[in-house]
Amino acid sequence: MILDYLEQCQDLNNRVNEAYEHPYNFIPAHYAFLSGAFPDFATALQDLPNPLNRDNVFNFFANGDVYKGFVAAMIWGGLNFGMPSRGHAGDKTTTDFYRALSTGRDEITARLNNVKALLSNNNVATAYQYLENEGHINGIGQSYFTKLLYFLGDKSSTLIKDRWGDVMHYCLLIDRGEEEIANNCYSVSRVQGKIEVKQRFGNNRAQVYLNYVSAMNDAVASYDFDAGHLEAFLFGKPMRGRNSITDENPRFHMLTSIGQHLHI
Repeated sequence: MILDYLEQCQDLNNRVNEAYEHPYNFIPAHYAFLSGAFPDFATALQDLPNPLNRDNVFNFFANGDVYKGFVAAMIWGGLNFGMPSRGHAGDKTTTDFYRALSTGRDEITARLNNVKALLSNNNVATAYQYLENEGHINGIGQSYFTKLLYFLGDKSSTLIKDRWGDVMHYCLLIDRGEEEIANNCYSVSRVQGKIEVKQRFGNNRAQVYLNYVSAMNDAVASYDFDAGHLEAFLFGKPMRGRNSITDENPRFHMLTSIGQHLHI
């Protein structure tokens, strides 16, 4: 699935680096409501480079500007700022970004400093569980708190695990001959013609995360790039339009491979 794909990709190193360095152009005016509600956010927003890339976010955290790093990570990752939660049409105070910022600059900084301390002692599972539980920031689920783990880490011992990370992990488990583990961790179905891979509830999510990080690092052992670069490459592109629905797009390749493997 993934391992064979990497071996067959032409100009792999350049494609991986391009994916890692891909910039995100954001529109400051889209965040006007949040800027009006949260002065600390408005100040941080003004100081962000535009476009943003991964190394920009890493540097904020590395230089000790934790709150700005948080803001940068959430904007870079596309945290919902404009779509109110179901049943609250027009109420932007129910968006994920508003709820997260309501935690306050000082509390966000304190919680992320706790995460950084845990990671510095290689307590990745504990850091994961902390962000799921007592250190949880409202509006921030696994797709986004693993971005925080990643940017507070070292590009390999912690990784982003969003819905495409789930697909990557499932594929790598199949590559490793660990189909039973794959099926225990994930459910796979075809919904309206599209393959969906979803992490099952009831398992130890932190241990699944560690297994994912380990599998990604094993996959790059013979390459000149790290697991963070691999995640950026496999994240691929949205499957919109004829040019994106080809084997050149890692998303398309992974989902097609899963469908062929499961005959669904």
